[in-house]
Amino acid sequence: MLLRAAGIPARLATGLGYGDSSGSTRTYAERNLHAWVEVSYAGVGWVASDPTLAAAQEQDRSLRERVAGLLQRLLNEVTSLSGGRLLLALALIGLLAAGLAGARLLRRTRGRRGPRGPRGSWGRHGRRPGPPPVDRPALAAFLRLDTRLGERGRRPHESLGEMRDRLDLPSDAVAAVEAECYAV
Repeated sequence: MLLRAAGIPARLATGLGYGDSSGSTRTYAERNLHAWVEVSYAGVGWVASDPTLAAAQEQDRSLRERVAGLLQRLLNEVTSLSGGRLLLALALIGLLAAGLAGARLLRRTRGRRGPRGPRGSWGRHGRRPGPPPVDRPALAAFLRLDTRLGERGRRPHESLGEMRDRLDLPSDAVAAVEAECYAV
């Protein structure tokens, strides 16, 4: 449309843009459908102008196929070197050790809580609570209740209504918190 607006004869062409080759044959699938622009040049005729074809070809391959191809090329390069197999084995052992150390570190830090105490306690989800909301008394009361309930308190992805039903809390108390927080 931009070319035509500038007075250049152009048209939209559609067809198969890539395909999978195996030997002397090429197989086309629905994912190979493509559209491109053709521009008419005097004395030459219609010439395809498709800056997206290379990108489309690469996108046609799944991420898994692209990563597998990259890893295969890397494996071929490393194993062709003198001592390449030993180098590859050592690298894989190093990666495995690093992964295990990272998992161990995550396991250690996940269960940690911050300092305990009435003013400096950390929340159940690892967040340091701010000052109690002075302008929202129902919310402040709910947060105190949630702290007192400990492990029975509100779960990370639980709505106030789900917590109310699970713990059989008064509906009007939960409605007051929702009204303060969400203007319901």
